[in-house]
Amino acid sequence: MNRIDDHAALRAAFAMGARIQAWHLDESARNSAQGRWDTLPTDREPAFSCPAHLYRVHPDDIHLLSAD
Repeated sequence: MNRIDDHAALRAAFAMGARIQAWHLDESARNSAQGRWDTLPTDREPAFSCPAHLYRVHPDDIHLLSAD
């Protein structure tokens, strides 16, 4: 059975040197909007154990993804 890799773009960005961030809820969060983006370790590929929408490329690394 084929499975779609929802994290493929994030894996590719990481391979290009981009830092990946994950959304983490604050300890006292009452809803999913109460959190922060934390940068994941860069010494290994992220495990991506959560849905893809909870990850992003670090805003300062977006330029690494351009085709220039």
